[in-house]
Amino acid sequence: MNIILVRHGPAEDVGARPECRRDADRRLTPAGRRRVAAVARRLHALEIRPARWASSPLCRALETARLLAATLEPDADIVSLPALTLDGSLKDLFAWLNEAPTEDALLVGHQPDLAAFASLCLCGQPGLPLHLRKAGVGILRSIGLAAPGRCRLEAWYPPPTG
Repeated sequence: MNIILVRHGPAEDVGARPECRRDADRRLTPAGRRRVAAVARRLHALEIRPARWASSPLCRALETARLLAATLEPDADIVSLPALTLDGSLKDLFAWLNEAPTEDALLVGHQPDLAAFASLCLCGQPGLPLHLRKAGVGILRSIGLAAPGRCRLEAWYPPPTG
């Protein structure tokens, strides 16, 4: 199974809109939407077609997932997964991945949690100095069931520039 990690795109500041009073309400900025669209085109060119989709329930992550799906898999069923929120349960994330261990999965979440998850997958502990920039992508390959120390790094892409 390939596990595609995508950090949400650049988002507006808290208070940018009257209804944006909490961190969870922050939407992507116009530049953030353009950057995510460029990521979607890059993944499409790489023939990335995940069968399973999950996103943090925070607005900016769900918006990122929907923009990616519009290009990669318009009929994607995007699961809102609390395990992908800031400080979410990694145990629950592994459980969700292993419900269908042969299907590629795309996960949209936040820093530092996605990088800590990648480190845990790669070496069994969250200490690797990884950083996933906004709209950055990491691709891991699970060796059998997704579990700590059972993945290898396939790619780590910075966000597109411009």
